[in-house]
Amino acid sequence: MKKLLLGLVALLLLSYIGLAYYFSSLVIHPPRRDNVEVRGLMQTRAGIDIHTYRDQMPSGEDFTVSTSDGEVELAGTYFGQDTNRCAVIIAHGYGSTRISMTKYAPIFFECGCDVVLYDHRGHGESGGEHGTGGVLEAEDLHSITEWTEERTQLSRQQIGWMGESWGGSTVLQAGATGDDVAFIIAESSFQDWESAVFERAKRQYGNWIAYMKSAVFSLVSWRTGIDAWGSSPLSKAPDISEPTLILHSKSDALTASEQSVNIAAALPAATSKFHHLDWGSSHGNNIFTKPSDYRTLLLDFITEFVPTWPGCQEENEEDPEVVE
Repeated sequence: MKKLLLGLVALLLLSYIGLAYYFSSLVIHPPRRDNVEVRGLMQTRAGIDIHTYRDQMPSGEDFTVSTSDGEVELAGTYFGQDTNRCAVIIAHGYGSTRISMTKYAPIFFECGCDVVLYDHRGHGESGGEHGTGGVLEAEDLHSITEWTEERTQLSRQQIGWMGESWGGSTVLQAGATGDDVAFIIAESSFQDWESAVFERAKRQYGNWIAYMKSAVFSLVSWRTGIDAWGSSPLSKAPDISEPTLILHSKSDALTASEQSVNIAAALPAATSKFHHLDWGSSHGNNIFTKPSDYRTLLLDFITEFVPTWPGCQEENEEDPEVVE
């Protein structure tokens, strides 16, 4: 009987570890999609052809940048002005590619800024086998920023960052380290990697999945070589000194908007602004719901918090219709 019980315990333990390993694989390996797949997903989920936005931009200059550890090559596209005075780097979400961020690019390009889009490690055309929820991605963003400085001859105070979802987490975590940029805009970010993963996992698998949390993230840390619990815009928010804009839809069914509520509350009040939007938008789709109002929110933020910014000063006389 003892042997049988020990055998059952060993079997249950092995099953638990095996299941945790399986889920850790899902966490660290984002879907590797190309631009055609991303375009199709956006048409299906949002009813938007991203080429409507891509066609508003010039052809662009493709480039690659080595990460700080020299182990990964990041792929990007640079859209330059004839005479540049500012630049904005835009980071995409989980399982997507840089083409999805062309929905934001015209806002900044039309007001005179260069625009830099790139694929995160483990995504699109960039190298790397796994993602890290914004930890190594934040270091990658600093590498992209250094490349932008060299390519444009602009200073960091002439460069802004914007990110959506996974990219929002990236720009916020990067803001807590390294030299300051002009501003940070985070759309639909998660407060920490663990919350983002298990919030969605509970919807898909049920509440029992919460019992896997410790084992899964221990394996994620071991397999990626980073502290998975350290992927936390929320814990890093007090250290962000750049002017920061947070936006999130109250109707977001993928990443609860309360996560951005918590981030916004932790940011320095004097240098941050939060729009908790009640436009009925799904995850990351505020710009599609009210594009003109959304543009005004971004440019009003820059005008208010970065008055010396060399581009993108809003001159609209009417305020956008914002229900928060």
